[in-house]
Amino acid sequence: MNVITSQRRSESSVNSWVGQHLQRPTAIKSNSQKTKSILIIDDDERTAKALAARLESWGYRVFTEANGVDGIDAARNQNPDFVFVDIGMAGGDGFYVAQSLRETLGSLANTAFAFITCQRRDHVLDRCLELGAVDVIEKPFEPTQIWDLLSDNLD
Repeated sequence: MNVITSQRRSESSVNSWVGQHLQRPTAIKSNSQKTKSILIIDDDERTAKALAARLESWGYRVFTEANGVDGIDAARNQNPDFVFVDIGMAGGDGFYVAQSLRETLGSLANTAFAFITCQRRDHVLDRCLELGAVDVIEKPFEPTQIWDLLSDNLD
């Protein structure tokens, strides 16, 4: 009985320490403390939902679109702080979306964006960087990759 009680106290101490020191990350806020918004443009519903759920759990406002044309409209209407865009989509691929964000949507010309893709070939990576992407994240990705990317690119 003493062993069990001791074990419970030990587990309680560990849980307390974890709760104090390993808390879930909170959303990155701007100087005005406005919650940052993120647009996800991806035709893979499973990827978009998983990424959106993770970002929302961190406190971000998240918008999702399943194709490039709708994604560009959403970017225009929502003015996101960051955009994740898939490369291979119908209705305007990721390259078209990135080019549109840079050239035709003046207020979004400086919005940071990253590609999420399965297409990890050198010529694809070169094109992503030429278009101004801050990063290219390969599917499947780890949450820490996303957190680090956003930490580096949002105030």
